[in-house]
Amino acid sequence: MANKVARMLVTSPHRAGYQPQYIELPIPTNYQDQKLADTLEHIRNDLTIDITIDELSDKLNMSRSTFTRHFKKHTGLSFNQWLLQHRLSHSQTLLEQSKQSIEQIAESAGFKSVVTFRHHFKEKFKVSPSQWRAAFYVTAQ
Repeated sequence: MANKVARMLVTSPHRAGYQPQYIELPIPTNYQDQKLADTLEHIRNDLTIDITIDELSDKLNMSRSTFTRHFKKHTGLSFNQWLLQHRLSHSQTLLEQSKQSIEQIAESAGFKSVVTFRHHFKEKFKVSPSQWRAAFYVTAQ
């Protein structure tokens, strides 16, 4: 009986229709290099910052290749992948919790254009930002 109940309670690891599960992936935050951690926190707090890898490496007194290697070692991602992941995560939150337009959300999340935002969002989540909002928008109760 216990096995039967356990099987009924287990949720499928995949959704029908090739739709991915919406599980928020944890972003590493335990960086050994405090200066890098502080810089990343600053960027996370304002995703509209337009900063390049060269500017970051100069700020941290590293060569571009050293910064790239160091960054990947501590985050598991390239800087551009990390930034995109944070921008998309922030846009998800805004879609779920605000009434801002898609254009405003794209700007708030640091995307240069709404077209770029829609492209990356659909590529990552396999649904458009509007479809995401329709599925996950939380109304005030």
